[in-house]
Amino acid sequence: MVTYQAHEVVSHALTPEGAQIAGEGSHEARVWQVLPAKGKGTSISPAELKKLVGDETAKIGQGRAFKNGWIGKEGNGLVRLVRSYSNKNTLTKHACVLINDTGPSNI
Repeated sequence: MVTYQAHEVVSHALTPEGAQIAGEGSHEARVWQVLPAKGKGTSISPAELKKLVGDETAKIGQGRAFKNGWIGKEGNGLVRLVRSYSNKNTLTKHACVLINDTGPSNI
C-alpha cells in the first residue's frame, strides 16, 4: 500500500511589469519624471517620450498621467502640470517591493 501526504506550497513572484514598477516606479510616474515643468524648458514630443521611457511606458503612463491631471500639452509636446504626483504611486511601488520581499499577506 502506498500512502502520501499533500503539501500545499503558496509562492509569489512579481510579473516583469511588477518588478519594473518596484524598481523604477509606475508608468505614469516615469512619464511625469522626464517631462519639463510647464513654462520651464522645451516640451517633449510623444515620439521623444517613447525614446526616453520606452514605448509601453509612454503609452500607458501618458494616458494615466493625463487622466490624473499631472501632464498636459504645450505646443507640439508634453509638459508637467503639477509640481509633484500623488502618493498613490509611491504606495503602488512600495506594495510591489513589499510583495517581492515578504509576500502578499504583509501589505
